[in-house]
Amino acid sequence: MKKLFYVVMINLLFGLSLFKAQTVKVSSNGAGQPAVYTFEYTTSVAIGTSTPTSNVFYLSLPAGFPAISPIVSGGNNLQPYVTFKVNGVAYPCSTSFGIGGTWSSGVQLSVGGATTGVAIPAGAQIQVILSGLIKNPTNPGVYTIQWRTAEGSGQTTQNFSSNINFSGTLATQELKAKQNELSVYPNPAVDFIQVSGVGKFQKYTIYNSVGNHITEGNISESRKINIHHFISGVYFLKFENGKSVQFIRK
Repeated sequence: MKKLFYVVMINLLFGLSLFKAQTVKVSSNGAGQPAVYTFEYTTSVAIGTSTPTSNVFYLSLPAGFPAISPIVSGGNNLQPYVTFKVNGVAYPCSTSFGIGGTWSSGVQLSVGGATTGVAIPAGAQIQVILSGLIKNPTNPGVYTIQWRTAEGSGQTTQNFSSNINFSGTLATQELKAKQNELSVYPNPAVDFIQVSGVGKFQKYTIYNSVGNHITEGNISESRKINIHHFISGVYFLKFENGKSVQFIRK
């Protein structure tokens, strides 16, 4: 009897952990604003290479969102816009995904046709960060964001969802906080970036999407950081005060 009780409790706890492990975070809740979307979810089955479930991320935005831009053909070409991690380890889109890409209301990452691919065990924590692709809906309100894992045929293996409340206007305190927030422009960028909200001179360090040190220096609001020699991808600009911001080199 005790053994049965423990089995039931373990199953309940496991199911509860899976239920809680599906969230979407946005860098800005302002209606109509561009934002970085971070999806976190736990897979209940093995997915990816050598499994029936080749689609490890299949997002369909609800009605009311502006069209996704840019439109990208092939999951392997999403490298500049997507950071993909399994249990904290980053995998490059260029080798992990072959099929997929973006369309007006969706993003797909499939290991089908990938150079190497990625095998993900059941219970793994997955994180997908989308930058420079999605703008928030222009009308404020609560929106349900839905995504899934699926077989190559399109048959769903697991559904995920999370609600986000987008605001139309900012209160005075929120507006002041917004003005002090770090932001990089242009983003995505090709030759250089500038930073707003940095204030006085600060030391910065730039890391790539897998945490490798790229360069460092000093920056203020009026100075530019030259990135023309960077390869295309996602980068993180970190300051000595502990704050950081993400940008994309096209």
